[in-house]
Amino acid sequence: MSKHIYTKNPNKIDNTNQSTLDIKDTVVRPFKFNGSIAHKAYVEFIVTNSHAFTLEEEPVFRKFL
Repeated sequence: MSKHIYTKNPNKIDNTNQSTLDIKDTVVRPFKFNGSIAHKAYVEFIVTNSHAFTLEEEPVFRKFL
């Protein structure tokens, strides 16, 4: 598969160490983590879905993160 991409679609290769996805002619760039955005999204998730604030203390939730 790698050989095919490099020979048939070289214009879709980005010179990073991470892979990219091609979904309907749209290249999805590598994910970059932003802690403040993640925290804000977590608080919004807790508040808008009426989850307990202690959700973050659950071992399974910490494993998920």
